[in-house]
Order: sequence, then C-alpha cells, then structure tokens
Amino acid sequence: MLARIIRSKILSIVALGTAIFLLVLVLSLMGTEQKFNLLVVLCALLGLAPVVMFQLYRRDMSVRDDAETELRESERRYRQLIEYSPNAICVHEGGRIRYANTAWVKMLGAESDKEILGKQVLEFFAPASQTEVKDLISRLYRGEGTPHEQHLIRRDGSSMDVEICAVSCLRERGETVQIVIRDITEQKRAREATAKALELSRQATQMKSEFLAHMSHELRTPMNGVMGMAEVLLTTPISAEQREYAEVIRSSAGQLMSLLNDVLDLARLEAGQLQLEKDPFDLRAVVSNVASLYSTQAQSKHLRFSVTIATDVPARLWGDEARLRQILTNLVDNAIKFTEQGGISLRLTCLGSVNGVSKLYCAVEDTGIGIPREKQERIFDNFEQADGTITRAHGGMGLGLSICQRFIHLMGGEIGVHSASNGGTRFWFTVDLPVADDPVPAICRPAEALVH
Repeated sequence: MLARIIRSKILSIVALGTAIFLLVLVLSLMGTEQKFNLLVVLCALLGLAPVVMFQLYRRDMSVRDDAETELRESERRYRQLIEYSPNAICVHEGGRIRYANTAWVKMLGAESDKEILGKQVLEFFAPASQTEVKDLISRLYRGEGTPHEQHLIRRDGSSMDVEICAVSCLRERGETVQIVIRDITEQKRAREATAKALELSRQATQMKSEFLAHMSHELRTPMNGVMGMAEVLLTTPISAEQREYAEVIRSSAGQLMSLLNDVLDLARLEAGQLQLEKDPFDLRAVVSNVASLYSTQAQSKHLRFSVTIATDVPARLWGDEARLRQILTNLVDNAIKFTEQGGISLRLTCLGSVNGVSKLYCAVEDTGIGIPREKQERIFDNFEQADGTITRAHGGMGLGLSICQRFIHLMGGEIGVHSASNGGTRFWFTVDLPVADDPVPAICRPAEALVH
C-alpha cells in the first residue's frame, strides 16, 4: 500500500515536472503578447478569474497611458514646428481664423494673435483680390489648391507679395484647413529686377549690333573707293617704287575690307538679321575657286597645298554658296598664315544622305604651330586668339572662327579642332545640304569614323 502511494506521488511529480518543462519550452518560443495571453488562459482554467481581470485592467491602462503620452509628445513637437516656423501658418475653420503662429502675427504687424483670431482671412487681402482669394480658399477646402501669389494687407495698411497654399485637415470637425503663407516680396523684386536687366541687356546688345552693322556698311563705301582707285593706279604707267606703294595700299585696303566684312557679319548674326541663301551651286567649283585663290600664296611660302574631293560628293547642292566659300577661305587662310614649313591639305567627303539631304565632312589640316589644348575650347569665341603675339604679327581680330561656327550651326552642322603645340592643326566641320538635282546617294561611311 505504501509502495503504491509512493509510486503515485512520484508519477504526479514527474507529470508536473514534465508539464512545467513543456510550459517553459512553449513560453520560450512565444512572443511577449502570446505569453501574456497564455498565462491569462491558464489563470482562468485554475479559477483565478479576479487575477485575470486585474491583469487585463492593468494592461489596458498601461496601453492607454502610453498612447496618451505619445499623443501629447506628438502634439508638442507639432506645435513647436508650427510656432517656430519661418512661414506664417494659421488654422482656418468655419470661415474664421482659430489659430495663428508667431510668424503670422509678425507678418501682419500685429501686437499679438488676439488681433487676428476670430477674423476672416479675406480681411487681410486687397479688396480687388478678395473674390479670387475666396475661390482659392474654397478650392483649398476641397483639397484642390496649388500655391498662388497674392497681395497681403498688413495692419498698418502696407502691402506685401505672398505665396499662399494650404492643406485640408480634421475633416470630421467640419471645414478646416491649415493655411501657409510665405513672404516672397524680395524674391519677386529680384525676379523683376533680373527680367528688367535682361531686357535692358537685350536692347543694348541689339543697339550695339545695329550700330556695328550701320558703321560697317558706311565704312565699306569709302573702302571700295580706295581699293578701286588702287587698282586703277596699278594699271597706269608708274615707277617701280610707286607700284610698290600702290600694292601696299591695295593689300592694306583688302585686309581692312575683310575685317569690316567680319564685323558686319557678326553684327547681323547677333541681331538675328542674317539669313542664309538657298540657291543651287556647284560645290566642286567652290572648292576649286578657293584652291586656286590660295595655291599661289602657299607656293610663295614653299608649302605643299593639296585638295581631295571624294567621288561620292554630290556635284550640285542647295545652300548659301557665298557663306560656304567664306568658311573654306577662312580655314585655308588661317592654315597658310600659321604654317611656315610642310603643307596644307583640304579634304572633302560625304558621310551619307537621308531623304535627299547629304551630310558633308570637310577637313583642313596643316603642319603649322598648332594650338595649345587649354586654348582649343575658347578658339571659337569672339575676339579669341590662340596666341596674341603671333596673331597680331599676321593680322586679324579673332572673329573668323566664331563667324564660321555660327554659319555652320545655321547649316545644321558642327565644327571642331584637333591640335597640339608645334604638332599641326586639323579643323573639321560638317554641314547638311540638300542635293540639287542628283539622286540621293547611298550612305558612304559612318560619320563617327571620320569626325572622331
């Protein structure tokens, strides 16, 4: 009998230990919320209902206290953000201002918010714009508003430019919005001053361009007379010394006429008054004319001068023959001017055609003094010269390349340079010109292979 009792007690202890072990194991695998719920269930099964109710009450009060604390902290942070915001902020509810921060009070020039609370927002705007502001606030109530500029009337009667925007809030309490107003008086004045300065600058540039155009045009008339009389003088019987003087006059007059033409072209380009011609012309004849014009000059300096025109280049094209000749003349003239030994080559090829428009590639390469890398980015700017000493020795104002670049851009192309000090220079450009009367040629080769 005693053995049976002892065995029963042992089994009970083992069962209780096993149950406690399993309970601890299960609790270790659960989260905090699950552990609490399990303990509540066990207490209820053991008849500890008062304990369960007390624990549930304590838990509910703890959660509520935490929520209220978090809500108070959130409200405190929100009020600090609103109160110390540099923008004027107010709460508009039921057609009246219910709250206004410090920035709003200062913006209106009031002593305290008591002068503002309870008033309508419309009272602080110009009478002429109150209807517009009223419509804006109505849209703001519906959440449809966007930032809008208006004139705010301060308490002393002065006005200021502001940007007004708002967001709907607390819809369950009725029509309530939070209105934000930002002072943009200085910003608007700066905008207006900038716009006025830009307009004055545009007018000054236009007046300068018109003055240069008129001046260049007026100067060309007497220069034509000087050049004409020099030509006539050279046809008369004169001594060798007099002929030398006449040649100097003709050469100097020609250089001055070239400079006047550059100034006139630049003035027209800056004023937007220069229009390219669109006439059919023979491209090979243009290149041949430039080559014959400068071949003698190259020979006088003992320089080689070669011209290569690819067979795929169209014979006749639509475009401005005079401007294209001016571009080629300027590039070849510069190449000969800055080359003392070696040679100059002019190469023209076709990069392809699309819808009857051919992309032409032209390169003028020399073995001259070259251009330093730091100067290449500015070589196409007005009055920019690679080397002031050398260019002054050869003449020129640094306008030719700038004008060429603008002409090429008008023709839908681009221009570039590859050079190094004492390593020669290669100027290249592309232009898009319609074929005059030949069929559209097939694409010859990729543009990148030649340009780069």
